[in-house]
Amino acid sequence: MAKIDQAEFKRIVSAINDPQAPRPAGLLRRPPISKTRRAADKMFESVLTKAGLDVGKLGEMLAQDQSEVRGALQKQMASTNFTAAAAAYRQGIAARAKAIGLLREPYTSTLVMLDTAFAIWELPHPEFNIFIGSDTGPMNNWIKVFVNEIAGNNATG
Repeated sequence: MAKIDQAEFKRIVSAINDPQAPRPAGLLRRPPISKTRRAADKMFESVLTKAGLDVGKLGEMLAQDQSEVRGALQKQMASTNFTAAAAAYRQGIAARAKAIGLLREPYTSTLVMLDTAFAIWELPHPEFNIFIGSDTGPMNNWIKVFVNEIAGNNATG
């Protein structure tokens, strides 16, 4: 096995940690810890040390806990079957592509005969006192509307 040059290793690590170094596009990286956060961490660490806590031991315990949590998550992810979720995702993508394809086509209206009326309205300004009569029967829907009044509230002239 080839020996690792310690100076070269330190140079590479410092280049990786340099926030000014150019990064390839798409490479994810955590934002650097702010100066305020570092100062708060130092203050907190000094208070814990003065209180008699072993900060080094606490750091080791936190690192071990994080390692255990990460291991449990990786184990759970490895045992999870994502085939149903993947199939649903692919079906959703296919349905979206089909909808986009249908929207590209010119709109054609379709007439649908209803055997029974479901709503008879006068819009956009409904005045329900102008309906004189109506009937909703199978294939025989009609309404009579009063439209010829010269004076009063319902003047149409």
